[in-house]
Amino acid sequence: MNPVHFPPVDIIGKTLIVYPKGNKKDGGEGQVSLYVQIDNSTLLNSPKEVYAEVKFFIYNRKEDKYLTYQETDPRRFFLFKPYFGQPRTKSYDEISNPDPNAGYNFDGDTNLFEFYVSGVFVIGGRSWTLKVYPSGDREAQGNSLSLYIVAAGIKPYEEIYLKAKLRILNQRDTNHVEKKVESWSDQENSWGFEKFVSFANLTDTSRGLLVNDTLKMEVEFEDFSNTKYFPS
Repeated sequence: MNPVHFPPVDIIGKTLIVYPKGNKKDGGEGQVSLYVQIDNSTLLNSPKEVYAEVKFFIYNRKEDKYLTYQETDPRRFFLFKPYFGQPRTKSYDEISNPDPNAGYNFDGDTNLFEFYVSGVFVIGGRSWTLKVYPSGDREAQGNSLSLYIVAAGIKPYEEIYLKAKLRILNQRDTNHVEKKVESWSDQENSWGFEKFVSFANLTDTSRGLLVNDTLKMEVEFEDFSNTKYFPS
């Protein structure tokens, strides 16, 4: 299973990365692997390295307690290794137990991993990510896949105008699913669609969108600008 990327959690640009079935390359097969990664573009200028105390928590709802994974010493993050993690925490079989009494992954029929976030990419000097809700966001839950592009590092009172095309690629021909965005940023600094593509179309094998349990997505930037207004 591919890793799950959660959005940056503070101004430094840290991202939580979860391999639900384990990071095989790091000896974590069959375990939930947890990593934190910082945007290495923040390490191009001084300071070029960061030391941080890292703790990972897994919450058990039934027992109302956290399992804690902590290093004894601060960990070094630098340009060529901007990440650190725990490849082996809890087993995937235990975490993914659909019985609500297990306390981990499910609450009724809702999975912990509601959305995936891509790795950070830089366009026009700004960091961006793609954010996808496989089971749908808000009104799209249970019927459509939701897809957004998200701008990172927005300053207070800054607004961004974006004109772009979001696509889910047809992996057999050029008949892609494409939708345009063109507006100023919202409160979440994102642009996209709750109902980007219906589950019926997504799982229709003749459309070539979902192949070997894999989706391919891309964004084409046409124009963007930002305000530099700050209130007095």
